[in-house]
Amino acid sequence: MHFIFLVAFICPINSSKTSNHQKLNQTLQYEEEFNKLNKFAVKTIQSLKGDIVDCVLTHKQPAFDHPLLKGHKLWVFPGKYGDNKARLFVYWTVDGYNQTGCYNLECPGFIQTNREIYLESAIDQTSVYDNDQCGLNLKIEQDTDSGNWWLGYGDGHILGYWPNNLFTELKGEAHLVQFGGEVLDINPSGYHTATSMGSGHFAEEGFGKAAFFSNNQVKVSSNIWIDPPEPKFSVDHPNCYNIKSGFSSEAGFFFYYGGPGRNEDCLYGFL
Repeated sequence: MHFIFLVAFICPINSSKTSNHQKLNQTLQYEEEFNKLNKFAVKTIQSLKGDIVDCVLTHKQPAFDHPLLKGHKLWVFPGKYGDNKARLFVYWTVDGYNQTGCYNLECPGFIQTNREIYLESAIDQTSVYDNDQCGLNLKIEQDTDSGNWWLGYGDGHILGYWPNNLFTELKGEAHLVQFGGEVLDINPSGYHTATSMGSGHFAEEGFGKAAFFSNNQVKVSSNIWIDPPEPKFSVDHPNCYNIKSGFSSEAGFFFYYGGPGRNEDCLYGFL
Protein backbone atom coordinates (compact mmCIF):
# COMPACT_ATOMS: atom_id res chain seq x y z
CA MET A 1 0.00 0.00 0.00
CA HIS A 2 1.34 3.43 -0.88
CA PHE A 3 0.42 6.57 1.01
CA ILE A 4 1.24 10.14 1.96
CA PHE A 5 1.44 11.11 5.62
CA LEU A 6 1.19 14.72 6.78
CA VAL A 7 2.19 15.09 10.41
CA ALA A 8 2.69 18.00 12.79
CA PHE A 9 5.73 17.78 15.06
CA ILE A 10 7.60 19.95 17.54
CA CYS A 11 11.28 19.18 17.98
CA PRO A 12 12.37 20.06 21.53
CA ILE A 13 16.05 20.69 22.14
CA ASN A 14 17.60 20.98 25.58
CA SER A 15 18.51 24.65 25.67
CA SER A 16 16.52 27.73 24.70
CA LYS A 17 19.61 29.75 23.86
CA THR A 18 22.75 28.81 22.00
CA SER A 19 26.05 29.99 23.42
CA ASN A 20 29.14 30.60 21.31
CA HIS A 21 30.64 27.43 22.76
CA GLN A 22 27.56 25.45 21.75
CA LYS A 23 27.63 26.93 18.26
CA LEU A 24 31.28 25.92 17.92
CA ASN A 25 30.47 22.39 19.06
CA GLN A 26 27.54 22.28 16.65
CA THR A 27 29.76 23.34 13.76
CA LEU A 28 32.43 20.77 14.60
CA GLN A 29 29.88 18.01 15.04
CA TYR A 30 28.20 18.81 11.77
CA GLU A 31 31.53 18.99 10.00
CA GLU A 32 31.99 15.34 10.94
CA GLU A 33 28.58 14.50 9.51
CA PHE A 34 29.43 16.30 6.28
CA ASN A 35 32.67 14.38 6.05
CA LYS A 36 30.78 11.11 6.37
CA LEU A 37 28.54 12.21 3.52
CA ASN A 38 31.58 13.40 1.58
CA LYS A 39 29.86 16.76 1.22
CA PHE A 40 32.11 19.63 2.28
CA ALA A 41 30.46 22.94 3.02
CA VAL A 42 31.69 25.79 0.85
CA LYS A 43 30.20 28.37 3.20
CA THR A 44 28.72 28.37 6.71
CA ILE A 45 26.32 31.16 7.61
CA GLN A 46 24.07 32.10 10.51
CA SER A 47 20.49 32.94 9.55
CA LEU A 48 18.46 35.83 10.95
CA LYS A 49 16.79 33.28 13.24
CA GLY A 50 20.16 32.18 14.64
CA ASP A 51 20.40 28.87 12.78
CA ILE A 52 23.74 27.59 11.53
CA VAL A 53 23.46 26.73 7.82
CA ASP A 54 26.14 24.82 5.91
CA CYS A 55 25.89 25.52 2.18
CA VAL A 56 27.06 23.02 -0.40
CA LEU A 57 27.50 23.36 -4.13
CA THR A 58 24.30 22.88 -6.08
CA HIS A 59 25.32 19.60 -7.69
CA LYS A 60 26.81 18.29 -4.42
CA GLN A 61 23.46 18.16 -2.58
CA PRO A 62 23.32 14.82 -0.68
CA ALA A 63 20.13 13.78 -2.46
CA PHE A 64 22.04 13.23 -5.68
CA ASP A 65 24.03 10.38 -4.13
CA HIS A 66 21.00 8.14 -4.54
CA PRO A 67 21.70 5.80 -7.49
CA LEU A 68 18.27 6.54 -8.97
CA LEU A 69 18.85 10.29 -8.84
CA LYS A 70 22.08 10.49 -10.81
CA GLY A 71 21.71 13.12 -13.50
CA HIS A 72 19.26 15.32 -11.61
CA LYS A 73 20.49 18.86 -11.38
CA LEU A 74 20.18 21.29 -8.53
CA TRP A 75 21.43 23.61 -2.56
CA VAL A 76 21.41 23.85 1.09
CA PHE A 77 22.21 21.64 4.00
CA PRO A 78 20.95 22.92 7.35
CA GLY A 79 23.14 22.81 10.42
CA LYS A 80 22.32 21.71 13.91
CA TYR A 81 20.37 23.94 16.26
CA GLY A 82 20.22 24.46 19.98
CA ASP A 83 16.79 25.64 21.07
CA ASN A 84 13.26 24.42 21.74
CA LYS A 85 11.55 26.05 18.76
CA ALA A 86 9.16 24.24 16.47
CA ARG A 87 11.00 23.17 13.32
CA LEU A 88 9.97 22.39 9.76
CA PHE A 89 11.13 18.94 8.67
CA VAL A 90 10.25 16.04 6.40
CA TYR A 91 10.85 12.30 6.44
CA TRP A 92 10.58 9.75 3.65
CA THR A 93 10.66 5.95 3.39
CA VAL A 94 9.71 3.46 0.71
CA ASP A 95 9.47 0.34 2.89
CA GLY A 96 7.65 1.36 6.05
CA TYR A 97 10.74 2.61 7.96
CA ASN A 98 12.56 -0.73 7.62
CA GLN A 99 15.74 0.00 5.69
CA THR A 100 15.15 3.19 3.74
CA GLY A 101 14.44 6.80 4.55
CA CYS A 102 15.77 9.70 6.58
CA TYR A 103 14.98 13.18 7.85
CA ASN A 104 15.38 16.22 5.62
CA LEU A 105 18.60 16.11 3.58
CA GLU A 106 20.48 13.63 5.76
CA CYS A 107 20.50 11.01 3.00
CA PRO A 108 19.77 10.88 -0.74
CA GLY A 109 16.09 11.53 -1.34
CA PHE A 110 14.32 14.88 -0.96
CA ILE A 111 15.70 17.62 -3.22
CA GLN A 112 15.45 21.17 -1.93
CA THR A 113 14.93 23.90 -4.52
CA ASN A 114 13.95 26.88 -2.34
CA ARG A 115 16.91 29.12 -1.50
CA GLU A 116 15.19 31.14 1.23
CA ILE A 117 13.12 28.67 3.29
CA TYR A 118 15.08 25.59 4.25
CA LEU A 119 14.26 22.39 6.05
CA GLU A 120 14.86 22.50 9.81
CA SER A 121 14.22 26.25 9.85
CA ALA A 122 12.45 27.61 12.91
CA ILE A 123 8.74 28.32 12.82
CA ASP A 124 8.44 31.71 14.52
CA GLN A 125 4.69 32.00 14.96
CA THR A 126 3.17 29.22 17.02
CA SER A 127 -0.10 28.90 18.90
CA VAL A 128 -0.40 29.94 22.54
CA TYR A 129 -2.69 27.91 24.80
CA ASP A 130 -6.02 29.68 25.36
CA ASN A 131 -4.76 32.62 23.32
CA ASP A 132 -3.77 33.40 19.74
CA GLN A 133 -3.81 30.41 17.37
CA CYS A 134 -1.48 30.01 14.40
CA GLY A 135 -1.42 27.63 11.48
CA LEU A 136 0.62 26.95 8.38
CA ASN A 137 -0.33 25.51 5.02
CA LEU A 138 1.25 22.31 3.73
CA LYS A 139 0.61 20.61 0.42
CA ILE A 140 2.09 17.58 -1.30
CA GLU A 141 1.17 17.36 -4.97
CA GLN A 142 2.40 15.23 -7.83
CA ASP A 143 3.48 16.91 -11.04
CA THR A 144 1.68 15.08 -13.84
CA ASP A 145 4.52 15.59 -16.33
CA SER A 146 7.56 14.51 -14.30
CA GLY A 147 5.78 12.41 -11.67
CA ASN A 148 7.78 14.16 -8.93
CA TRP A 149 6.04 14.85 -5.59
CA TRP A 150 6.38 18.54 -4.70
CA LEU A 151 6.17 20.03 -1.20
CA GLY A 152 4.36 23.35 -0.83
CA TYR A 153 4.66 25.42 2.34
CA GLY A 154 3.05 28.58 3.64
CA ASP A 155 1.63 31.09 1.20
CA GLY A 156 2.51 29.46 -2.11
CA HIS A 157 6.17 28.63 -1.40
CA ILE A 158 7.63 25.51 -3.01
CA LEU A 159 10.39 23.91 -0.92
CA GLY A 160 11.43 21.03 -3.16
CA TYR A 161 10.42 17.57 -4.26
CA TRP A 162 10.75 13.83 -3.88
CA PRO A 163 11.77 12.45 -7.30
CA ASN A 164 9.34 10.02 -8.87
CA ASN A 165 11.99 7.36 -9.44
CA LEU A 166 12.73 7.30 -5.71
CA PHE A 167 9.53 5.29 -5.21
CA THR A 168 8.05 2.12 -6.58
CA GLU A 169 4.32 2.46 -5.93
CA LEU A 170 3.99 6.23 -5.66
CA LYS A 171 4.97 6.60 -9.29
CA GLY A 172 1.32 6.93 -10.28
CA GLU A 173 -0.85 8.04 -7.38
CA ALA A 174 -1.40 7.72 -3.66
CA HIS A 175 -4.08 5.33 -2.43
CA LEU A 176 -3.96 6.51 1.19
CA VAL A 177 -3.39 9.92 2.81
CA GLN A 178 -2.81 10.24 6.55
CA PHE A 179 -3.00 13.37 8.71
CA GLY A 180 -2.05 13.41 12.38
CA GLY A 181 0.68 13.36 14.98
CA GLU A 182 3.28 10.94 16.30
CA VAL A 183 5.62 10.71 19.27
CA LEU A 184 8.61 8.45 19.74
CA ASP A 185 8.29 6.00 22.65
CA ILE A 186 11.34 3.81 23.29
CA ASN A 187 11.24 3.76 27.09
CA PRO A 188 12.81 0.40 28.05
CA SER A 189 11.04 0.41 31.41
CA GLY A 190 7.67 -0.15 29.76
CA TYR A 191 6.20 3.10 31.06
CA HIS A 192 4.67 5.29 28.41
CA THR A 193 6.69 8.34 27.40
CA ALA A 194 5.78 11.63 29.05
CA THR A 195 6.28 13.39 25.71
CA SER A 196 3.23 15.46 24.85
CA MET A 197 1.62 15.70 21.43
CA GLY A 198 0.31 18.94 19.97
CA SER A 199 -0.37 21.42 22.77
CA GLY A 200 -0.21 18.65 25.36
CA HIS A 201 -3.98 18.89 25.88
CA PHE A 202 -6.71 16.47 24.79
CA ALA A 203 -8.89 17.04 21.74
CA GLU A 204 -12.04 17.69 23.79
CA GLU A 205 -10.69 21.06 24.91
CA GLY A 206 -11.26 22.30 21.36
CA PHE A 207 -10.16 25.44 19.60
CA GLY A 208 -7.60 27.59 21.33
CA LYS A 209 -6.43 24.77 23.55
CA ALA A 210 -5.94 21.58 21.51
CA ALA A 211 -3.76 21.22 18.41
CA PHE A 212 -5.68 20.98 15.14
CA PHE A 213 -5.64 20.26 11.42
CA SER A 214 -8.17 22.16 9.30
CA ASN A 215 -9.26 22.35 5.67
CA ASN A 216 -7.87 18.87 5.01
CA GLN A 217 -8.37 17.92 1.38
CA VAL A 218 -7.15 15.39 -1.18
CA LYS A 219 -6.64 15.91 -4.89
CA VAL A 220 -8.62 13.50 -7.06
CA SER A 221 -7.85 14.93 -10.50
CA SER A 222 -6.32 17.98 -12.12
CA ASN A 223 -7.13 21.02 -9.94
CA ILE A 224 -9.99 19.24 -8.18
CA TRP A 225 -9.64 18.97 -4.39
CA ILE A 226 -12.26 17.39 -2.15
CA ASP A 227 -12.75 16.71 1.56
CA PRO A 228 -11.53 13.23 2.53
CA PRO A 229 -14.37 10.77 1.80
CA GLU A 230 -15.30 8.57 4.76
CA PRO A 231 -12.21 9.30 6.87
CA LYS A 232 -11.20 6.70 9.44
CA PHE A 233 -9.58 7.54 12.78
CA SER A 234 -6.99 5.58 14.72
CA VAL A 235 -5.49 6.22 18.17
CA ASP A 236 -2.93 3.87 19.71
CA HIS A 237 -3.26 5.02 23.33
CA PRO A 238 -6.48 7.04 23.78
CA ASN A 239 -5.75 7.79 27.43
CA CYS A 240 -2.47 9.42 26.41
CA TYR A 241 -3.60 11.14 23.20
CA ASN A 242 -6.92 11.33 21.38
CA ILE A 243 -8.71 12.88 18.42
CA LYS A 244 -12.03 14.59 17.68
CA SER A 245 -13.23 15.61 14.22
CA GLY A 246 -15.76 18.05 12.81
CA PHE A 247 -16.76 20.15 9.81
CA SER A 248 -17.50 23.83 9.35
CA SER A 249 -17.86 26.25 6.47
CA GLU A 250 -14.64 28.06 7.45
CA ALA A 251 -12.42 25.18 8.59
CA GLY A 252 -13.78 22.51 6.26
CA PHE A 253 -13.00 19.00 7.47
CA PHE A 254 -10.98 19.46 10.65
CA PHE A 255 -9.90 17.60 13.76
CA TYR A 256 -8.38 18.33 17.14
CA TYR A 257 -5.75 15.95 18.44
CA GLY A 258 -3.02 15.43 21.02
CA GLY A 259 -2.57 14.89 24.72
CA PRO A 260 -0.11 14.95 27.61
CA GLY A 261 1.45 11.53 27.18
CA ARG A 262 1.98 9.52 30.37
CA ASN A 263 -0.53 10.30 33.09
CA GLU A 264 -2.40 8.41 35.80
CA ASP A 265 -4.74 6.93 33.20
CA CYS A 266 -1.97 6.05 30.76
CA LEU A 267 1.08 4.63 32.49
CA TYR A 268 2.31 1.90 30.20
CA GLY A 269 3.26 2.13 26.56
CA PHE A 270 3.08 -1.39 25.20
CA LEU A 271 -0.21 -2.77 26.50
